[in-house]
Amino acid sequence: MRAALSLPQDKRKKVTAVHKANVLRQTDGVFMDAVRNVAAQYPDIAIEDANIDAMACGCSEPAHYGVIVTPTVR
Repeated sequence: MRAALSLPQDKRKKVTAVHKANVLRQTDGVFMDAVRNVAAQYPDIAIEDANIDAMACGCSEPAHYGVIVTPTVR
């Protein structure tokens, strides 16, 4: 998360955390908690979250996003 928050260089300064916390409450819930905790240290960066299913459908406009961060799946 720290690496993702150090990347935004454009005017938008926005990071989108992509997750499936609505279903994977324990794993992605922990991920989103970490996102929020680390993001609190970067008040000049806007943080938003998005559901992975919506992102995978291509329902979103790519130009809307600056940096996208996701949990690691093994």
